[in-house]
Amino acid sequence: MTNMESTVKEIILKKFERLVKFFNILLIIHNMGYRTIKPRFYNYFIVLIIFVSTCFNIKHIFLTYNSFNRIQATYTITFIAVHIQSLGKALSIVIDYNDFKKLFEEIGKIYTDIDHPLIMERRMVNNRTLLRNVIYGLLIYSVGLWFGEIFLQVFISSQGGIPFPMQYYIPFIEEDNPYFFIVNSIFQDAVYFIALTSINAVDVIIFTMTFQFRSELICLTEVIAQLNESEVYSVNKGFLRDIFRMHLNTIRLFNILSKIYFYMSLAQVTSSFHGLCFLLYGVLVHGLDISSLIILIVVTGQLFGFCLIGELLYAKTASLPNVFYLTKWYEFSSRDKKDLALMLQMSQQAYVLKAAGVIDVSIFTFVEVIKLAGSYCAIFFALSK
Repeated sequence: MTNMESTVKEIILKKFERLVKFFNILLIIHNMGYRTIKPRFYNYFIVLIIFVSTCFNIKHIFLTYNSFNRIQATYTITFIAVHIQSLGKALSIVIDYNDFKKLFEEIGKIYTDIDHPLIMERRMVNNRTLLRNVIYGLLIYSVGLWFGEIFLQVFISSQGGIPFPMQYYIPFIEEDNPYFFIVNSIFQDAVYFIALTSINAVDVIIFTMTFQFRSELICLTEVIAQLNESEVYSVNKGFLRDIFRMHLNTIRLFNILSKIYFYMSLAQVTSSFHGLCFLLYGVLVHGLDISSLIILIVVTGQLFGFCLIGELLYAKTASLPNVFYLTKWYEFSSRDKKDLALMLQMSQQAYVLKAAGVIDVSIFTFVEVIKLAGSYCAIFFALSK
């Protein structure tokens, strides 16, 4: 490795280390500080806040539904989706804390471990622009998420019609209390900030680590393709064993990702369905305004992003058997043929991320959620007439 390549690798490694440091800070904050191997009661503090606020939100649904401001009632019902998603993702940060840490460690080895020069060369080429593009993309995503949600808050607050804030009705303070509105507003803004932070934190971590995993899959396919060159195979003895270890590492990474996705993706799919269903219902009842359009774009875009990641991983891993088979395996030694046959067998089943181990995270699921939301929306609209 030349001095320039070493410098580039060090720069990439420093970027990744800073990113992981930031992610660890997010995990510590959401776990309320110190964390042991098993979660303690104080680690669930944010989860408890979101759960209690959900109960207040349900109480407020009945109050707003019986008022004459039905626009606010519709968005109050829709806000349950935010609670479902933030509750699931905040819970995932606590339950899957050790898996997050393990995922950081395993992906960190991609940058630090010494592997075959050809593997390290492909990794450096793929990772050189990966982190920069992912960071820019996540900044755009985060700004869009916060802008859409805050704009909705401001828009609904300007509608008026009821003497208390949009989402919550705190039961232990009377409505005629002079501090009623102030207390409700502070509570609402605080919970809203916590909920959005939980959602944004998990999304940023998951998107970054998943794209890093996809980059490793791309590197794997490119390295395997080099086996087609007879000179590369003959000069680099033991190269296939390095590829074998690389393939095993991708399987370990996917297993960790699958565990993290288990609850988090279920919260994402469920909340997106709920949100889209009642947002579309609101459009049918009240018409399409700027707030409805923006929040529909945010909810749909968020679900599409998660499903697209699952689809990309599936497509990339589904092509692995062909990549293995199309090598010049007939020129390999007997030992290497056995290793290749084992890798070929292990790659027969494509990697599929599943919500709760049941629902595939894919474009097909995205389309089905949109269709179901539209169907149930039409039923609610027909019944409410």
